Formats: sequence, C-alpha cells, structure tokens
Amino acid sequence: GYVSFSWFIFCLACFYLFFFLVFKFVMATDLVKVLIVCCLVFAYVVIVKSQTTLAHHYNRCLSFCVGMIVALYDKKIRSLLVRWHVLVLMLGTVLLIIIVHFAFSIYSITLLSVLVGALVFMLLYLIPPIPETRICNFFSSICFEMYIVQGIAFDFVLQNMGIKSFYAAIPIVLIIDIVLAYLVHKVDR
Repeated sequence: GYVSFSWFIFCLACFYLFFFLVFKFVMATDLVKVLIVCCLVFAYVVIVKSQTTLAHHYNRCLSFCVGMIVALYDKKIRSLLVRWHVLVLMLGTVLLIIIVHFAFSIYSITLLSVLVGALVFMLLYLIPPIPETRICNFFSSICFEMYIVQGIAFDFVLQNMGIKSFYAAIPIVLIIDIVLAYLVHKVDR
C-alpha cells in the first residue's frame, strides 16, 4: 500500500474482526471466547508466515492474544505481581525468552526487544494508575495517526533534510510526526 506498514493496519483489522465476531456470536464463557480468538490469530500467523519471508509481518501478532489474556485476568495478575513481582518478573522473562526463541526462531534483536518490552510491561504493572492529564489525553487521541504518519516524517528528515545522526533526527521526526498526526486527526474528525 501507500503506507509502508499498512500490513499492521490490515492485521489489526483482522484481529478486531475476529474479536467482534467471536464475542458477538459465540455463546460461551469469556475464557473460551478468548481462546477461540487466539486460535484464529494463530491461524492468521501460520497463513501469513507461509506467504511472506518478512518475519515482522507475523512474529509480533501473538501479543494480541497476550493482551486479551492480560485484560481477562487483570485483577488476578495485579494481585500476583504485587505480592510476587520479583519472582514473576524473572520467571516470566525466562519463559518468554524460551518460547519466543524456540517456537518462532526469532532473531536476537527481536528477542531483546521482546525481553525489554516484557520487563517494562511487568514493571509498569506495579505502578499505580496515573491520573489523566491534558497531555495524556492529547497523545492518546493522536497515537494511531502518529503511527501511520511516522514513515513520512522519517523519510522527510532522513532523505530531504540530509540529517545523518539518529539522535539529531529523532526530535525533528517527533515534532513533524505530532504536527502531521494532529492535522490528520482533525481532518478525520
């Protein structure tokens, strides 16, 4: 498509369609519904893996299932993490590394990003909820648009502005990304 990461938008559309159809038409407990959606997501991963050699099109899809399971057992997870957070953090991280590495043969940089993401997720779970602020509301309202237009901002800064330093480019990309996302959000509304 026109957006280099439109595969991700298609992927999310499929997953939310799975979610909607299962939760709308399947008469079962929430756990069974979540497991059915997870099976559909897994089938999606198998199909996409057979169609492409680009691992990033499928290797993070199972996080959708993780999010549903975490949402389903949110209160239980919070109570366990508060009581046993150090043990859960260590065991969860080791288990995640083993599963990701052996089940999907993902490269080490992806493995490292999954590890860091898991650690950050578990640590953030221990922090009490942050009250909403205007800045949080603003960024949450444009986060999807920021994701969509970030490729445009990166291309503009790296190719047209000639900035070669990653550290110098990031603040400029962020500013352009926020402005473009805000404009797209306003037009979309």
